[in-house]
Amino acid sequence: MPIEVNTDEAPALIRIRCAGPVPLPEEQARVRDDLVAKGLLTKDSVSLLDLRDVEVPRDPSLILGTIAEALRTGMPKRRALLINPGLHLRLLQQFQAAAPSMSTAAFIDEREAIAWLLNPEGAAGFHR
Repeated sequence: MPIEVNTDEAPALIRIRCAGPVPLPEEQARVRDDLVAKGLLTKDSVSLLDLRDVEVPRDPSLILGTIAEALRTGMPKRRALLINPGLHLRLLQQFQAAAPSMSTAAFIDEREAIAWLLNPEGAAGFHR
């Protein structure tokens, strides 16, 4: 399945959904570069990535490619991931370790993820 992007709230918020195999880093780069070129993804954008239906790759180089692609542009700096904890927690931990300059948090509830994205002073989905 290709990467689905909802830009209704862009450039403030980009919603991205993937399902099936992890999109290749080249596909991720094409989508990101297109969003940047159109002014829909900026240094101030935040993103909600729905990965709940993404298959865990057997080849770890796909995840390394995804991390490298995210680091290439450094945007967005703040991202919330909707994950299936039983499948994706290890992948998220790898991403967070490799990209500490980006604020990334995982959620199972979309409302909590949006609240965290829009409340940069709050802690991982909970208001202070």
